[in-house]
Amino acid sequence: MLFFIAGASGSGKTACIPYLKKSMPDAKIFDFDDIGVPENPDKVWRQQSTEKWLQRYLNDSDKNRIYCICGQVVLGEILACPSASKINKINICLLDVKDIERIHRLRSRNTYGANQDMLNWSAWLRLHHHDPSWHQNVIMDNAWENLNFEILVNLKSWNALANVTMIDTTLLNIQAVSNCIKDWISNDSHTNYGKAIFLNGPSSSGKTSIAKKLQEKLSKPFMHIGIDKLIGMMPAHLNDWEGGKVEEGFFWEKEYDNNGNEVHHIQMGPYAKKVNALLKCTAVMMLNSGFNIIVDDVCLDSDSFNQWKNILTPFQVFYVGITTPINILEEREKNRGDRIAGSARAQCAIVHQNKFYDLLIDSSIQSIDDCVNKIIDEVQQ
Repeated sequence: MLFFIAGASGSGKTACIPYLKKSMPDAKIFDFDDIGVPENPDKVWRQQSTEKWLQRYLNDSDKNRIYCICGQVVLGEILACPSASKINKINICLLDVKDIERIHRLRSRNTYGANQDMLNWSAWLRLHHHDPSWHQNVIMDNAWENLNFEILVNLKSWNALANVTMIDTTLLNIQAVSNCIKDWISNDSHTNYGKAIFLNGPSSSGKTSIAKKLQEKLSKPFMHIGIDKLIGMMPAHLNDWEGGKVEEGFFWEKEYDNNGNEVHHIQMGPYAKKVNALLKCTAVMMLNSGFNIIVDDVCLDSDSFNQWKNILTPFQVFYVGITTPINILEEREKNRGDRIAGSARAQCAIVHQNKFYDLLIDSSIQSIDDCVNKIIDEVQQ
């Protein structure tokens, strides 16, 4: 079975090769550049080399073994190669990383690529693996003459031609990245992904209650995952929920809003950021393994929400925003007794800004059962 690990420079696709070879000794793991790199490699060389790798795979006598190529491959170019029609379906994982971290990694390596051109290329790759129609001229203009791009012209989704996943490596060390890749490759069926229902809303809006009721009522099993479950696994002393400050974990920072109300914003130390990244990695691994999941999260800015959307792009996801008026949130916050006063107010003001959902529900005017029934009705359409 053939797999590709792709990504712009600095994403980790080459660094993970030794770890993959060690953890998957029966697999054939290759660096794309093993085929030989000329002095000034260009787009045509990349496209020709992609075809050569496809031919190598097709000529390999042991196709039952995992055959993994890590390097500068592009999904649209793979599918346009002459030999692509002989392969049932392409499996490709795009490694991605935030711009600041990418530049830091490239500067640390003291090699090429720490420039705006590389950031532009990584941005295009990200969109290309999400939307086949995105600026196809990037790979079509001055392309190798033997490529046939007709298959891409009216393509709106990769689903019929490729199994696509993405891994954000920004907060992961290379061992963790390799583990994520291994779990993706080791999945028995790369067509039987799990489905996800994503719940976003402020603390005390009813997300957890809705998630539990969904688990009761959905016809198929859904696992419930959220940051609270991972926080429960952390050493308690790393976090401070009483208004103090800690170095490594989660803590609250007090501020005042424009009306003079005291609010508390959640803050994350280095370890907490790793835990937060682990939630996303866990969700992808579960979906790749065929588990249906309900994600329960509080995305306080569009960046965190878009990170979720990027990594969940290959999967079928139904996004639900849960809203509740501030007076009801604060009443619930007070009654439950396990949230610091002012956290709901801080989250309520920003949690739904610049975010787009498949469904937006107000848990203050509908019962939990009504909210759940509405979600199930929409999901099943």
